Amino acid sequence: AAGLPVSSKPRILDFFATWCAPCQKMKPFIDDAHKQYGDKLDFVTVDIDDPKNAALVAKYGVTTVPQVFFLDHLGNVQERIQGFKGSSAPIFAACDKLSKIANTSSPR
Repeated sequence: AAGLPVSSKPRILDFFATWCAPCQKMKPFIDDAHKQYGDKLDFVTVDIDDPKNAALVAKYGVTTVPQVFFLDHLGNVQERIQGFKGSSAPIFAACDKLSKIANTSSPR
């Protein structure tokens, strides 16, 4: 992915903006998921207003936040959560699925 360090682990891209109230509400859920899955998954927060992230924002077509992309170890989008869902369940479900993919795939 453009602008991202190479990773052999699946990755969560959390697109947010500092002025976005739903993003602030979602942050604790992302933090909790990071605590639980951080050993298996890479978590990357992407501020859409930071010019250095413009290529990533364009690549994933992010026009609204919050938006979270769940990528497998090859960088393919496995799932996407758009907007604040009011619960951490969708985030944890997607992380769980991604961590299972991580366990079954061996690095080439």
